Amino acid sequence: MIGISFPELLRFDEQETERWHEFLTKQGPAVLEIPVDLGQGKTVRDLLLHIFGVELKYAERLSGGPLTKPADLPKGTIDDIFSIAKTAQGKMKNYLKTASEADLNGKITFPTLSAGEQTASRRKVLGHALFHSLRHWAQLTTEMRRRGYKAEWHHDFLFTDALQ
Repeated sequence: MIGISFPELLRFDEQETERWHEFLTKQGPAVLEIPVDLGQGKTVRDLLLHIFGVELKYAERLSGGPLTKPADLPKGTIDDIFSIAKTAQGKMKNYLKTASEADLNGKITFPTLSAGEQTASRRKVLGHALFHSLRHWAQLTTEMRRRGYKAEWHHDFLFTDALQ
């Protein structure tokens, strides 16, 4: 195979998510209310809900299940919020276990909040969900460092053990 597989990218996303969960838990519940200026809400809580809400929405679209309403997402504790990621990543993993090339190349049409109705291959939707999360993790890393919170692990893809 030439390239990086979706299971490898998903594992990298899972590892970053796990590390952030551990890091934020060590900071305590007040960390969720730290202000961030990233356009996706005003606090760390808002950004996490955005990251995981998008992962879940696209995982549900890929699996053909009903979409969870944003109002129904758990918003309480750090563990509650990170449970959304576990659910989303589990759905993506399950989808990938049975998806064929034809499935991945198949198109779906769906509404978006900011760009109206879109049509894309399932491959593109899956790629978007994963890259969207990783991009926001990088933004959060910078925002937290600016506020004196340094996440003490290598975030770069080079250091993942999701692939060799």
